[in-house]
Amino acid sequence: MVRALCGNALLDRGEFVEELLDAGPPKVRMRALTLVDQATVEAHLADRSSAVRTMAQFLVRQAGGDPAARYRALPISLGAVAGLGETGTAADAGRLEQLLA
Repeated sequence: MVRALCGNALLDRGEFVEELLDAGPPKVRMRALTLVDQATVEAHLADRSSAVRTMAQFLVRQAGGDPAARYRALPISLGAVAGLGETGTAADAGRLEQLLA
């Protein structure tokens, strides 16, 4: 709770945004995503938190992008596999099966 309050206070002042994207609680990381450029948002599509991934997916869509296409291009990681599972189509099932085997 204290970390989130402190993180939000820093974001209110526009300070330590990049650092909070990497180390802050999920609610703080979600808010920080709204303060950065599109490339940084896309770099957080594979975040370890499903809430942060969902915010990144929303922001990518809002900018006219396709989160599933970005996930397909990312290196394999737990966040990328989860993100593709969250945004992909039935056509991605085989790819996910191979990754999870």
